[in-house]
Amino acid sequence: MVVNSAHMSFSLIAMKEHKIAPELVKEVQDDFLRRKRVGYPLPFTSLFIKLGALNHSEVAGVLRRREVMARRCRECFRKTYLLPTERSSEIQCEHCFGPLWSGRIDEDSKRLQNLELLSRRARKESKPSLYVMAARIALELNRVDEARRLLSTALHSKPGYKPAQNLIEEYLPRFFPIYQNQYRNTG
Repeated sequence: MVVNSAHMSFSLIAMKEHKIAPELVKEVQDDFLRRKRVGYPLPFTSLFIKLGALNHSEVAGVLRRREVMARRCRECFRKTYLLPTERSSEIQCEHCFGPLWSGRIDEDSKRLQNLELLSRRARKESKPSLYVMAARIALELNRVDEARRLLSTALHSKPGYKPAQNLIEEYLPRFFPIYQNQYRNTG
């Protein structure tokens, strides 16, 4: 039986909190895999509802609790769900076998992951627009030096790129010598 970490985590939480029998979970997993093979897949959680094991609000509750166990991959940024006895330092991403972020997925870590992803993608594709998007996220995270570096790279790859210049003028004028004369202290 091949089920992913999301299904395993959901199943364990449902068995523990809603007293669902392991036989029923096995039946759901088998039904899910059978439907997937014949080309008529249903979402894994919907099968619990279809069989009458859980109602919609119980499924939503289990999904919320499962998110606590979610970790993002540092390479592909996809989620892997830990089981209760596992640690993120011991487990690899189930999609690309890369290392996982150690902390829970919250807003700042999502922004940080987006920043890393955009920075990596911008370097790979050398698109100034990606550098500017990454710089905006860096500014949201108070990473001024990183934002300055990203904007410098955007301007270097496309001189006079207006979105980069606007961001510099708005947030970072004192870090760029070109704009210092405009913002001199007139005391």
